[in-house]
Amino acid sequence: FCVAVVALQALITATIMTSLLSGGGDFVQSFVESAGGPIAALVEFVLPVVALVIAAWFLWWVSPKLTSRSQVLTATGRLVLLLGLLDLAVGTAARWHAPASGGNALFELLFLHLATCLFLPWTPRESVRPMVPLLLVWAVAEVILTGRSDPIGTGLVLCLSPLVVAPGLAISALRIRRLSNRFRSEVFRRGFLRMRREFSQARAMHESLFPEPRHDGRIEFEFVFEPMRELGGDFIHCSRLPGDGIRVVLLDVTGHGLTAAMTVTRLFGEIERIIAEEPTIGPGALMGALNRYTHLTLAPHSIYATGVVAELDPGRGELRHANAGHPAGFLRGPRGNVSSLESPGIMLGVLGPDEFPEDEVTCRLEPDTVLLYFTDGAIEARNARGEQMGRQNLEDLFRRHPAPRNWAKFLALAIRGHTAGAPDDDILITTIRHVGDDANVMHA
Repeated sequence: FCVAVVALQALITATIMTSLLSGGGDFVQSFVESAGGPIAALVEFVLPVVALVIAAWFLWWVSPKLTSRSQVLTATGRLVLLLGLLDLAVGTAARWHAPASGGNALFELLFLHLATCLFLPWTPRESVRPMVPLLLVWAVAEVILTGRSDPIGTGLVLCLSPLVVAPGLAISALRIRRLSNRFRSEVFRRGFLRMRREFSQARAMHESLFPEPRHDGRIEFEFVFEPMRELGGDFIHCSRLPGDGIRVVLLDVTGHGLTAAMTVTRLFGEIERIIAEEPTIGPGALMGALNRYTHLTLAPHSIYATGVVAELDPGRGELRHANAGHPAGFLRGPRGNVSSLESPGIMLGVLGPDEFPEDEVTCRLEPDTVLLYFTDGAIEARNARGEQMGRQNLEDLFRRHPAPRNWAKFLALAIRGHTAGAPDDDILITTIRHVGDDANVMHA
């Protein structure tokens, strides 16, 4: 804005000086007459020079010191006020010495306000502030010059004078609206990208809690986890038992997304603490300890969980498992026969430590037996007709012959093919294959 004012005033000054030097006395005479007298002509000649000096001062001295938007608005208001007063001085001087010459001071204020709004992205209210004192000064001058001779016309002009800021107000409103929309879009875009980046980092951290698949010749442990969002509330923990045994804990926290994932992190730390303090703790006792933690720390926030703890001892061909309100898993024998691993239990956190049953079931396993555990998202997946996958369909898939190389991936792919649209819940499927000495299957 300052550069434009400097350029404009320099052009006006150069034009007047060139005309004076080349036009001689005739041009001077006509210039004085058109200005309304010698004093008005002098003022009109000096005005561009003064405006040039003021704009140059703001450009090279004031603007480099501005560090905030409020400072810029204050400096702009002062500059507009000074330039407007200069325009009013010329118009008033011309009309004072030659009333018949008319005057266009109000038009010059309109042009000044409009030009300023074209350059500066300020709000309509901010653009009006420097114009209020200028209109008051113009109104006083108008009353003094024409108030007595034409009171009705003067009153009408005074009432309509605020309209000179209407074009600038319209421009300011349109520009600030466009800038606000662009700013909000940019803020939303940056916030969304930042949120995506943070969720990706959180998911990487969350998935680092999950164990690695295990293939040691006697036990094959595999799983597939597919959250419905970036983060999920399904979780699996795997730890070694003394000897060649393995302990698997599968949990499904109520809710989805970030809250469920944060709960999983807390439960992971509690599982690690319990196992570190009691390495040989049984499935029922471990489930009871998790129930105590959930009841005391999570249930007050209406957060609960279902879970399964399975311990497999390949040396003895023995499985011990406990269920806390979780969907019952399946057991596939070496000849392809499938049975359900029923185990009654109560959801973690519902009952207090003294009321929670720490029941567990023990069974003997034949070699090449596969255990299948899953969360409810696997059997509640819906197709386009709204039909759920269901336990029976999952059981039928688990009877497949010949058996796939990776049961977890095979079943996850089948569920994904059954699902229409986005999944409604997290899906976690895990399989444990026992490779050991021959033994008959019997339930204790």
